[in-house]
Amino acid sequence: MKTLGLSASQIVANPFFHSSSWHFGQARAWLDLAKREDVAGAIHYAALDFRYGIEYLLFELLVLSCESLSESQYRKCLGDPHAMKRMLKSETVAYERLSEFTGIILQLDRNAPTTTNWNLGVLFRLWGIASERLHFCGTHAETYQEQDWKTAAIAKLDVAIGSVWHEVTSTTGVGIMRPSGMTPAVRDIWSDYYEGRIDRQQAAARLELARPVSAQQKRH
Repeated sequence: MKTLGLSASQIVANPFFHSSSWHFGQARAWLDLAKREDVAGAIHYAALDFRYGIEYLLFELLVLSCESLSESQYRKCLGDPHAMKRMLKSETVAYERLSEFTGIILQLDRNAPTTTNWNLGVLFRLWGIASERLHFCGTHAETYQEQDWKTAAIAKLDVAIGSVWHEVTSTTGVGIMRPSGMTPAVRDIWSDYYEGRIDRQQAAARLELARPVSAQQKRH
């Protein structure tokens, strides 16, 4: 996906694909246009795509982490990112603990892909940065016609969008192992990790010891 050196019409025509990363790429393209051509309106477009990308990412995390997402749960996500955050942190989903545990499993395999463990607190902080540019920011004399405002707005968004874009482009994506996909041996370790009875180091040690058992359980 091309994100730099594009005109407004080229950004609008960027081929769409079903992923939060498309919105992050669009946000990067709009911000690049704002930098190159001093287009203040492009700052808002960058913030809009960035915030929508974060919300879409939250939904992706929910789909990946949830054993089954009901229609009513899906409807609760519409227009309410905080509802998605509550579901992701709920006991039935436990995204953050599950993501951490998946990361421990992957670290034991030298051939495993590099994945991203998204921190919900960080994502919502970035969501807030984007939201700042989607509300009334002041008169045009204080914003669009004020170079200091434009420079500060671009710089803040640049750091936020850049941090997410780095994760999106430097890893293979999100890796989540649901409990239903675990062998009984691994599921027992997950249960202890989720309940806080063991820490990361203890979980890694037990997973290493459980490898032969897990391999045998997979064959059966």
